[in-house]
Amino acid sequence: MCSSDLNVYVIPHGARAVVAEDVPDVREAKRHAGYEGKKVVLCIGWWEPNKRFEDVVTIWPDILEKAKNAVLIIAGDARPGSPSGLYYKPKLLKAIRESPVWDQIRVITGAFTPKEYDSILNLADLVVVPYDRALQSGNLAHAFALGKPAVVTAVEGLKAEVEASQAGATVPLGSLEDLKAALLLLLRNNELRALFSQRALE
Repeated sequence: MCSSDLNVYVIPHGARAVVAEDVPDVREAKRHAGYEGKKVVLCIGWWEPNKRFEDVVTIWPDILEKAKNAVLIIAGDARPGSPSGLYYKPKLLKAIRESPVWDQIRVITGAFTPKEYDSILNLADLVVVPYDRALQSGNLAHAFALGKPAVVTAVEGLKAEVEASQAGATVPLGSLEDLKAALLLLLRNNELRALFSQRALE
């Protein structure tokens, strides 16, 4: 829990309990979904402009030059009734469609049940939370609950959660080069990724 000068307290977003038997083994889940042998980077959640998932799409060709077995999954949808989400959805899909590596980007669209959400999250080797503003993130909390390392932008509550857990990396907002470097570091360093995964579960 952290406080500001105004004595306003922010309690970090919690994750609901995940029952181990409800989530398949990661290797089996990847095999079943067609990602066997791949390093999966995941962006998940409601599609809103502040999520900036398009930043990951932009750098994905450079990522693949040095991590050829990587695949990007973008999962979620515009929140029903959200004008900003409905505005952002076609922009995000256009960025994916026009990417030179569009065939290495998978889109899973939907408003997921808890079990579906956990099954998608379980595919990830690491989760990216590139938001430009966020006091907290339920997606980050759930990623940590399943032992998923994260790369987040150094904004508000995201930075605080990663620094407290030591289960990921933070990058400056707006720096695609730093975002790229952090993703490549974790994709290529199995030991560091395993260490962050263990810390996420603690």
